Amino acid sequence: MLSLQHLDIDIYSYLDSRLLIMDYCNRCKAKDNRYSLRWFAKKLEFGAPNYIKLIIDGERNISEKRLEKFSSLMGLKGVESEYFELLVRMTQTSDIDRRDHYFQKLSAIRRKKLKVHKLEGAQFDCLSSWLHLLIREMTFLKKFSSDSQWINKNLMYKVSPNEIIKCIGDLETAGLLAREQEQLKAVDSSITFPDEVRSLAIQKYHQGILGQASIALQQSLEQREYGAALVATTPEKFKLVKEKMKNFRAEILELLDTENGEAEDVVVLAFQLFHVVEGSRDNEND
Repeated sequence: MLSLQHLDIDIYSYLDSRLLIMDYCNRCKAKDNRYSLRWFAKKLEFGAPNYIKLIIDGERNISEKRLEKFSSLMGLKGVESEYFELLVRMTQTSDIDRRDHYFQKLSAIRRKKLKVHKLEGAQFDCLSSWLHLLIREMTFLKKFSSDSQWINKNLMYKVSPNEIIKCIGDLETAGLLAREQEQLKAVDSSITFPDEVRSLAIQKYHQGILGQASIALQQSLEQREYGAALVATTPEKFKLVKEKMKNFRAEILELLDTENGEAEDVVVLAFQLFHVVEGSRDNEND
């Protein structure tokens, strides 16, 4: 059986197990036509001959029973096998905390194997943390000061000075903040991650925002605008409302946008639309 080394595949460059499996199977087949997806499914004792394709497409999972066998088939040993199994578990779980747990373990291994971790870790933290993005947005304020004590004093929800210092360091490392004569300025910079990791980061970000929204209930009515309704509807109308919300959000953000150095406040604009009963959501593709 061909190993990753034979196929010139660096397992530590992957953050999506399905992409790794797809590349492995494709390269095996390119070396020898007998290595079809059906061959892999049979070798791994999957009942359906198209099971590997279903795994790659995200329609089926690898069970714990077959995970070790899959790892062995790919010729993985030691840390490589551990990395693959963590990668599969992160890809397959929908629980945010568990996914983050696996991602941190994967990052610890990548830290030893690759030289990109410092940037990668900073970028992930910036993308997934409400506090990181809040501090970046604060740099647009008229009276903004780069001093961590000033930032802490002006936050409505207090955090430790060390957290603020770490956030600033991450933002600079990620290229989202830069210093001009010791003053921090926001910089436009893109952050690229595989879909699985980007999805986790965005989920963590919204989880943090929802936590702050819960605390903000204590604010006076003049300081907040909340509204919620439970409505029975149809899948078609649900999708229509999703699209309207996206367009409305873009319109409001454009209205709120303020030039650097002219802003006087930082606010959160949040929308939530989600299912609360079992039903048609199983038929949705997005």
